[in-house]
Amino acid sequence: METDSLCGGEFWKAADFAEPKKGTVQDEGVLTDSKFLDAEGKPKKKLIIGFKVGKETKKVSLNATSIGKLRDAYGKNSKQWIGKTAKGEKQVINGKDCLILIP
Repeated sequence: METDSLCGGEFWKAADFAEPKKGTVQDEGVLTDSKFLDAEGKPKKKLIIGFKVGKETKKVSLNATSIGKLRDAYGKNSKQWIGKTAKGEKQVINGKDCLILIP
């Protein structure tokens, strides 16, 4: 039986970063459909990357803030982010706890 869903799952969450932690981008990520729709009713895209903290690698669904910060620091192509470090921290945005990656 798969037990990841019972033990925190495969994604980092904002609560995992109540205290900021440094990590490393592991891959260029994949684009997937989000649950949010654009003006035409089509799913918006989201970028999911691997992020390693200590010896543990999990996925991060990047929000626009994190993408902008990573682009500004490391370049527009997410392949350029591989191996780069960032600090993960919990921030409140529009009343919701969010995980932000800051180079």
